[in-house]
Formats: sequence, structure tokens, C-alpha cells
Amino acid sequence: AFVGEAPAELESCAKSATAAADACRLARTDGLLRAACHAALAVGNQLNRGSHREGAVAVRLVDLERLDHTKGKGGRTAMDFLATVLERDAAERGDGEGLDGAAIDA
Repeated sequence: AFVGEAPAELESCAKSATAAADACRLARTDGLLRAACHAALAVGNQLNRGSHREGAVAVRLVDLERLDHTKGKGGRTAMDFLATVLERDAAERGDGEGLDGAAIDA
């Protein structure tokens, strides 16, 4: 029974590996994604000011979901705030690209 399942399992693993490689490439090359992660890091550090978690130097993509669960006044989430910042920046720049990831990384 296992021998018959092996090709399907290998195909599934290959598809997962390809998806992971594509996500890694996007995280390295997409300026808007880098900028959003930098902005999320800044929001997280501000929220964690005065705690042992302040001063973080990286953000894990899996932790971005926490921003959607952190609510402030009026029921708005930290993710709502982050989206507003990114939208305003894109409007101010007039290019629809949002924050400049290259400038942030420099």
C-alpha cells in the first residue's frame, strides 16, 4: 500500500517545496512586502514599548496575524492601522506602490 502512495506523496512534497521557494523569493524581492513587514515591525515595537518584547529587529510572517487580533479604541485593530499607513503612503507617493522597501532596507 505504501509503494502505491509514494508518487503522490512525492508530488505533494514537490509542490509544497515549490510554494515555499516562491514565498521566500517574494519575501526577498518584493519591495512592498518588505516595506509592510518593516512597518509591522515598527507597529509591534511601539505596542510592546516598555516590555521585554520591545526592540525587536525582525518580524515573522506567521506573527502578522497577531496584528489583526490586537484591538484599540473603537474596535480597530493594529492591522487596520498598518493598512491605513500603507494606503496613505501610497496615495502621497502617487505611485500606488506604497512604502519604498528599498529605502527602508538602505
